[in-house]
Amino acid sequence: MERASDRYDAPDFRAGTPAPASGSYEQHNVFGRATGHLVTVAQGQPLPALPRGFAWRLLGPTRK
Repeated sequence: MERASDRYDAPDFRAGTPAPASGSYEQHNVFGRATGHLVTVAQGQPLPALPRGFAWRLLGPTRK
């Protein structure tokens, strides 16, 4: 199964940006590689702080 974060076209989200969807977000470094840090964020809540140049990518939506 392909994860959203494995696709090159998966959008990146910066720290403090409201989460566009509830789900698990994976931290990616300045090179676009996953760091292994995951967070679960509800839709509309701000994404956690990151080091400069890092970004969050949505792994998948929360199941209902």
